[in-house]
Amino acid sequence: MAVLHLEDLTRSFGGLMAVAQLNLTVSKGEIVGLIGPNGAGKTTVFNLISAFLKPDSGRIFFENDDITHLKPHQICKKGICRTFQIVKPFLSFSVKKNVRIGSYNRLKEKQEIEDKTIEILDFLGLVDKKDVTAKNLSIGDRKKLELARALATKPSFLLLDEVMAGLNPKEQNDMINIILELKSMGMTILLIEHTMKVIMSLSERIIVLNYGKKLAEGSPSDIGSNQDVIEAYLGERYFA
Repeated sequence: MAVLHLEDLTRSFGGLMAVAQLNLTVSKGEIVGLIGPNGAGKTTVFNLISAFLKPDSGRIFFENDDITHLKPHQICKKGICRTFQIVKPFLSFSVKKNVRIGSYNRLKEKQEIEDKTIEILDFLGLVDKKDVTAKNLSIGDRKKLELARALATKPSFLLLDEVMAGLNPKEQNDMINIILELKSMGMTILLIEHTMKVIMSLSERIIVLNYGKKLAEGSPSDIGSNQDVIEAYLGERYFA
């Protein structure tokens, strides 16, 4: 069952066409990778879905509802939440307080918020750092905190924008396991990544953008052998 559908989605900035008549569908429980060269329109797609930008034309449907003209907080209440490539926690707040703030989107009772916050921190391996000020976290833990803040809103659909960027191999493996665990819990995930190991190991389906248009779509093996994708993005080095 499709939970997200983009219909002829278009957005330009002046003379630059960032997203051009894009049609994209994500089914319930899927992990779908969104890849492409820098400037291909990937983050613009995320900004449109999460209502940080409005499309010039086209529509966005979530669980059969037209959400094209909703505001970001309304999108969040629908169950869609995103992370950002450049993490921006409240640096002077503790880890726990950062996560607790996100919980107010869906929860009202103080004890319920506290319990949910600790549950998320425990799941992500941050519970021992709950009282640490965010500015004192490593990049790996800041990435986990970014995900924790998103999970605090109780999403059913996650948009992950380069959640692996800056992580070492062990941290990447830990994050891959976390994402797979989220999928096993019923989460639907659309993720942007430049690390092909991550995309190939996580994605059931991959969509490739180039100059704001869909260049290709298919399984990881199909995408890895697609000559257009190789020329536009992967390069022959991918097979070296």
